[in-house]
Amino acid sequence: MTSGFFISRGRVYLLISLICLTWGLIVYRLIGIQFVHGDEYFRIANHQTNGEIVVPAERGGIYDTKGRALAGNIALRSFFAYPQNEQDAVRIADGAAPFMSVPSKQLRKTLTARLDAFTWLCRKMPDDKSDQLAATKIPGLFHQKEMQRIYPNDQLGRDLLGMVDVDNNGISGLEYALNDRLVGSDGNTRVERDAVGNIYRVASKDVVAPRNGKNVNLTIDLDWQAIVEEELRLGVDSMGAQSGIVILLKPNDGAVLAMASCYPNSKAGASQKNESISDVFEPGSVYKLVSAAGALEEGALRPEQRVDCGNGVATFSGKLIHDDHKHGALSVFDVFRYSSNIGIARVALKLGPKNMYKYAKYFGFGRKVGIDLPGEASGLMREPPVWSDFFTASFAMGHGVSITALQLAAAYSVVPSGGTLYQPYIVRDVIGADGDVVERTQPTKTRTFLSPKTCATLRQFMEAVVDSGTAKYCKSDMVDFAGKTGTGQKPSPQGGYYQNRFTSTFAGYFPCDNPIAVGVVVLDDPQPIHYAGMTSGKIFKRIAERIATMQNLPTSPEYAAKQNKQAPVKIRVPELQGHTLSTVEDVLDTLNLDIAFINTGDIISRQIPTAGTMLAGGERLILYLADPDTTYNNRLNELVGLSLRSAVPKLMEWGYAVAIQGSGFVKSIVPLVPDSVAVQGARSVQVICGVD
Repeated sequence: MTSGFFISRGRVYLLISLICLTWGLIVYRLIGIQFVHGDEYFRIANHQTNGEIVVPAERGGIYDTKGRALAGNIALRSFFAYPQNEQDAVRIADGAAPFMSVPSKQLRKTLTARLDAFTWLCRKMPDDKSDQLAATKIPGLFHQKEMQRIYPNDQLGRDLLGMVDVDNNGISGLEYALNDRLVGSDGNTRVERDAVGNIYRVASKDVVAPRNGKNVNLTIDLDWQAIVEEELRLGVDSMGAQSGIVILLKPNDGAVLAMASCYPNSKAGASQKNESISDVFEPGSVYKLVSAAGALEEGALRPEQRVDCGNGVATFSGKLIHDDHKHGALSVFDVFRYSSNIGIARVALKLGPKNMYKYAKYFGFGRKVGIDLPGEASGLMREPPVWSDFFTASFAMGHGVSITALQLAAAYSVVPSGGTLYQPYIVRDVIGADGDVVERTQPTKTRTFLSPKTCATLRQFMEAVVDSGTAKYCKSDMVDFAGKTGTGQKPSPQGGYYQNRFTSTFAGYFPCDNPIAVGVVVLDDPQPIHYAGMTSGKIFKRIAERIATMQNLPTSPEYAAKQNKQAPVKIRVPELQGHTLSTVEDVLDTLNLDIAFINTGDIISRQIPTAGTMLAGGERLILYLADPDTTYNNRLNELVGLSLRSAVPKLMEWGYAVAIQGSGFVKSIVPLVPDSVAVQGARSVQVICGVD
């Protein structure tokens, strides 16, 4: 019994010892965790349950002179992988591959080679796909919001605007030139995650708030830009030209009102360069302004003085120069009006080659004008060691010189600006995040070198060119304009000039009294007709007429009398935008209008003018065509992410009938193409909403 008693006590002691040892180990471990490795474990736990995510900054917007958006942003999801093990990598690859158009086998290989590492899967995925992929909630698959650059007006003005890369940094055009103003600084905020990494709480206040980029207002007028691009495109197509350029500047200021280029055979989408300022060409007869202006300003010749034009042929330094038409003696006035090569050579020799070269530099040729756009060329204008009579004559005719369209526009703006050359600019002002103007461009006078008297005489010269000279075939009954034609043979790389390839140029201003715009139209090799008065001059005429109508400029008394006498029947433009072309063909056949189609497709994505506008019979109606899946995306995408309350008024303002599915924030907008046409008909869209 005693023995049993001692055996029981031994067991008790053993049990107590084991308990004490166990608790001792626990305490020892706790001391190690809490005091020895406490900081290290705290960092690990904090990393697993807490973190920071990027709050993307918004790139600044670009707007026209009336505050209409040319470039903006929408928020889209970007997906990345952070697999902890091979099983995670396989799940992510199999789940994400269908949304990325990538074979899952290829994606598995990529992710298994990058375990416990960050890997981008898809940047800025469209909402319809990203909603589905985000809903899978695969461990190790994460997403964050990134800003996608959008251009609400599709391709309108894209040569000017340029483009951005996937990280929203400008790589061409104004996006590149203004990148330091437009780009912002991303912020970040703290988040808490559950055991599988899902975010369940976001800090109410950002750790570092994002700093959005500045907004930029341009001098460009969106309506003018649309007219210029439309007429240039139609002109290049109808006149068989390889390409074309149009620039409009504001007189007495230098502001760029519109600028466009059209290269149908070599370009698709936005350009990496702006041909209006980067491409050079031999100016031909539009360069005769230099010698004429210099001779008048220096008093070398008077407008009525006559020079010998050799009856169409003359010799200079033993080399022949021809005129298209035979002239005997012409006044300086008529030399300019009829664009006599021999006559302008005589004028240049009377002025003197050194003075002629001086005035060419005064007009800004041979150097960059300094516009706030990237990629500007300076052209080429070399002064020879010896000025022969033939070289002087060739120089006066615009041979052996290369210029840009912008240089030519700036030079011709001197005449309606009273003799002052202004530096062209396109950025009107820059607006900070607080709405204050942080930069504003003021008109810059480069130099004043012509007297008002000389400019008044040159204006008479240029008006006569259109009234009864080389541009008489593009004279307008609606709006008076003045200018100068230039039809120059293109230089051959092998030396000399092509016999059947030409650059056709018109430079001028409108209206003649109180000009509102100076413009240049350049066509590369129009065929079969190449004379500028019948090609580029006609494009200038059409642009001037449409802008004059839009600006309600007064028409000539003769034109007003003619219109009143004819009393044309007015036609109300129907609502065509949003309809299929096949549906409205019968309606178009009944309209007595000049209908022009731009692009291809079966959906009418845009019409100019808008529905309800009254047009006279024979006036132009422009219809833009597109494929159904690309018609509305650019404009409607700017509403994605807004609240339903914010988006619906915008859609109604744009003339849409709205059907709503769901509630909360706009996830996508689907155009509903109607199958009938009504004059006051409305386009319809379905707004699909959800709650993030």
